[in-house]
Amino acid sequence: MDNLQSSLKILKTKGSEKVVKPGVFLWQEGDPSSEVVFVLEGTFEVVKQNLDGREIILRSISSGNLLGEMAALEGKLHSASIRAKTLCKISVIPKDKFCAFVKNNPSVFAALFSQQAERVRSLTQQVNDLGMDPILKRMVKKILEEKIEQKTKTLHLTHQQLADKIGATRESVTKSLGELEHQGWISLSRGKIEIIKEEELRNLSR
Repeated sequence: MDNLQSSLKILKTKGSEKVVKPGVFLWQEGDPSSEVVFVLEGTFEVVKQNLDGREIILRSISSGNLLGEMAALEGKLHSASIRAKTLCKISVIPKDKFCAFVKNNPSVFAALFSQQAERVRSLTQQVNDLGMDPILKRMVKKILEEKIEQKTKTLHLTHQQLADKIGATRESVTKSLGELEHQGWISLSRGKIEIIKEEELRNLSR
């Protein structure tokens, strides 16, 4: 992976810099691939829709990572939508330049393939969680993940945002949050979730 990071530093200089505002999509699921994006600053969300048309946020991608690289290499449509979660700064690399760079650096392709395999394993586990874990358990896992990402025990997160992240309805999330607050493990206020007893939440998430 060290070789990949070194190569990415070179690769990002081959693109043009651009600022993306929160909520703006780089592309939608099913769009053709025309570019690869290197994230310089900020965080993006990988978004898909389930069979009911409900939005599911699969994961977050932060600075130092590529977006759209596999669609470019495989010549396929984008498998998910990419949306800016925060104000982001990116380097936009044309598809042909990216593919030529990878072709001339075989070790980069091998590293990207390994990285993609790890993402697939992670996604498989997430799909299993969505299908098998109770909503309460899935929700607690996401709350703990958000604590790490936001670096605070007071999360800026609405019930609807949390529901989108775990592929559940807002009503079911509100009910589960109420149960946790009744236990004294969290405290709820408008647009915020405060973690009171983290250890109890971790035990529930296992």
